[in-house]
Amino acid sequence: MTTSRRIIPVRPLIKTSGVRTNETTATAMITRSSNLPVSAAYTMAAWVRIVVDRAGNYRYFFTVENTVPPTDSTANHSMGWYSSDASELYVTGQGGTSFPIHPPRNGLWFYASISSDGSNVSGLWALAGGGFVRAQRTYAALTIASMTFGNNTWDERVGAELAHMRVWKRVLTETELYAEMYSPFAVSRNALDTDILGWNDRSNRGPGGEWTYTAVSGGTQELSLDRPVFMPLRKPETRPARIIPVKALSQYAVSGEGANSTLVAIWPSAKTNSVDALGAWSVSGGVLVSSLGGDTGALDQRIVAPDQYSEIVLGPTESAGVGAGYGICLRAQPYVSATNFYRIIGSASGTKVKAVVNGSSADLVIDAAVTWADRDVLRVEIRGSTISVFKNGRRVYTVVDTSIKFGSPGVAYSSTYSNATSGIRQWRGGALDGALPLPTRTPSGVNWTKHRG
Repeated sequence: MTTSRRIIPVRPLIKTSGVRTNETTATAMITRSSNLPVSAAYTMAAWVRIVVDRAGNYRYFFTVENTVPPTDSTANHSMGWYSSDASELYVTGQGGTSFPIHPPRNGLWFYASISSDGSNVSGLWALAGGGFVRAQRTYAALTIASMTFGNNTWDERVGAELAHMRVWKRVLTETELYAEMYSPFAVSRNALDTDILGWNDRSNRGPGGEWTYTAVSGGTQELSLDRPVFMPLRKPETRPARIIPVKALSQYAVSGEGANSTLVAIWPSAKTNSVDALGAWSVSGGVLVSSLGGDTGALDQRIVAPDQYSEIVLGPTESAGVGAGYGICLRAQPYVSATNFYRIIGSASGTKVKAVVNGSSADLVIDAAVTWADRDVLRVEIRGSTISVFKNGRRVYTVVDTSIKFGSPGVAYSSTYSNATSGIRQWRGGALDGALPLPTRTPSGVNWTKHRG
């Protein structure tokens, strides 16, 4: 007789943020000065959310130092922001380095870690559903006298909420940290030193209650570990495709994608759908059009898995040059200080695939041979570093690029003039896993202003 084993899903954990450091108090921190790891073998990790950004100041959320507060240190490993507001992983004697994409300072949760293996000091951060952004400096030895979340001995504090703070007396791999990111309790128990779950959770504040809390209160912003944990197996997450008619799309505003601005447009959210006052998008002749007179874009507010797709049904197209017209964006990031996205434009003049990293662009494909007409379906998929472009279900390009690791799908417009004669009839996008099949060219009799099941 065979007995089946039932896998019971555990609902995502939702709890308060844990601790809130007070940015107005110079000594606000969570720190310890005993039972410390060595500088050549440690990992600190936590979920972080900047509540009040102390722009223009040095501010760090992870630090190990050679002195005990309040004595200013002369050697440290730290992770946070430089006074120029650029992100920084700093090692005394080796200097600092910025992350290629900066962690958000606008109230979004992100997961971060700092670790040392005796050769390098490494920093990682990621948004929920995204891949890790990395920075690294050459190791410099120090005798750790204190370890701190949210500040350092120089009072270079953050105004932040921190949750699920953990410390190990060894280096964790990226795979181990990815598992920690989505687990309500520490997964890696080997050399685990601290697992602080939240405010008033004194049983997990390290051996002997060694952590000291100064100017710290309970947080208010809920943190949801939004990937369900399955015991004993974790099942891959799939999200259904989202189909947005142009009538709904027109309710959400967009902002420029230029080097001096940030892609900030958001879809659907009851809290933001009143920002249509920008007037950059409207419905004309049954298609979504932009009247901004410059590069624009709009994207799904959900943080979608890095392997994703975006697809549009084009309206009438124009011959205004390769790369001028409507298209889609992938891995677009509205939550960092500089614009990052992939953009693919299809028009009667041809096709352009572009990567924009920290506001600087690089053309990956410029092709006048593959042109687009009304009701053609432009679909682009990205899996890992491979970008695949489809026209009416047929693959026309495969491009490899490693510049952008995560973000959200959406739509885009590229031009330098106001345009209301071409446009987009429909959009859908999301995670590749569980996505709908490739479509063929859209028949002319379909009304794309209504949802299709």
